[in-house]
Amino acid sequence: MRVIKYIIALLIIVLIPLSVHGDRSGYSIIAKKNAYVDVTAPEFSSAAIAANGETVTITLSEPVTGTENDTFNLDCDGASGADVVLTYASGSGSSNIVFTSAATVQSTETCNLDFNGDANDFEDAAGNDLADFTDAAVTNNSEVASACVTTNVAFWWRAEALDFSAGNGTTDYSAGDDVATAVGDAAINADAKKIGTNGLDIPSGYDYAWFTVSADDILASSESRVGFWFRYTTWVDGSTIFAANDNSPLTRIQLQMVDSNELRFYWYDNLGARTNLDSSGLDLASATWYFIEMAWKTATDYREIFVNGNSVESSSQTIADAGVSLNVMYFGNITGNAPDFHMDNMMTSSDSTDALYPCRDEAEWPE
Repeated sequence: MRVIKYIIALLIIVLIPLSVHGDRSGYSIIAKKNAYVDVTAPEFSSAAIAANGETVTITLSEPVTGTENDTFNLDCDGASGADVVLTYASGSGSSNIVFTSAATVQSTETCNLDFNGDANDFEDAAGNDLADFTDAAVTNNSEVASACVTTNVAFWWRAEALDFSAGNGTTDYSAGDDVATAVGDAAINADAKKIGTNGLDIPSGYDYAWFTVSADDILASSESRVGFWFRYTTWVDGSTIFAANDNSPLTRIQLQMVDSNELRFYWYDNLGARTNLDSSGLDLASATWYFIEMAWKTATDYREIFVNGNSVESSSQTIADAGVSLNVMYFGNITGNAPDFHMDNMMTSSDSTDALYPCRDEAEWPE
């Protein structure tokens, strides 16, 4: 009997609940000597700029506490510039911290985020500081359009009419050359409008409107930028959207439809040899308006294609100029192919870096 009692007592000792020792597992009498200590620093997960261009939400890997200013900075490639300071607004104690940008970020800008904080600026519940980081990608949801700067804009046509009466286009464009010549079935068509009440309708082959642009400030082979709204119903590879030449058989500059929904920027030298700049992954959809730009500068062998303010392809292939001024430019299809597309708000700039996208919706000549 004493043996049985001894065994029972021994079992009670061995299986005594370890809640007595601060552990509820109940299967060991050895007290836990090393409690878990959080030594993992919180990390950056993502960041996004709101539609107003000023509210920036930074998401971290875990909740943090902190309200410091001047520790987060945006680096943007547009008007906002680098080292844009963020001021704390809300969110301390959560994993989503909200800040206000010192500059209004525009919709076309690409931004990165840097963090360089001091001890205890932003820390988790265990006191671990947020780790410093640089060049973290930021999602830009800004809907703020950049200002339309027209210092170098030399030509602008709303396609309201074939002449530039009643504010339809540039009032001082090459005296005597302020009338477009429509060829084929190219027409000013109310159904084609993007801006105002009309737009240029290009329904088939050899349909285009052309302008004399002998003055280099309108369009030059050495440096220029061209922009316009574009929407297609029928896409036919090999059709042109824009072209310009020097009145010789050689078409020196040409933007063409290729690969079902991509763009090709042709450049022909004086001997007829050409270099191609092809977009990739652009995937232009039918019945959708896009603002397309093409820019070039022969001194630096520069060419680039932009869609809706964003670069889609650039090149530094050697391109020839030989000092030949462009004399004629064509909006539309100068080939025998039969696409169907619309254009509007065509403009040019003498500066290849002069973004035309901010002027895309101007209803009047932007003085």
